[in-house]
Amino acid sequence: MRSREKGQWIILQNCQNNPNFLYLLEERILETAIFMKSIENKKKKKEDADEEEEDEEQKIKIDPKFRFWFTCNTMQWPT
Repeated sequence: MRSREKGQWIILQNCQNNPNFLYLLEERILETAIFMKSIENKKKKKEDADEEEEDEEQKIKIDPKFRFWFTCNTMQWPT
């Protein structure tokens, strides 16, 4: 994602219209978070990064300014 690397913002509106997509998106976000955490743990354990770790870091780059927003409309009609 170029937005993630450039620190841009993304907004997904009306996510309630496609709940299956939200499950897939949740899985991808969790995978990314777990991957990033494993890189942090490797850095803490070992100061000198070998080539394999450098390759992993280049796969996912997240700018600290990056934001991902979701909107859902859960309005309930009066009965």
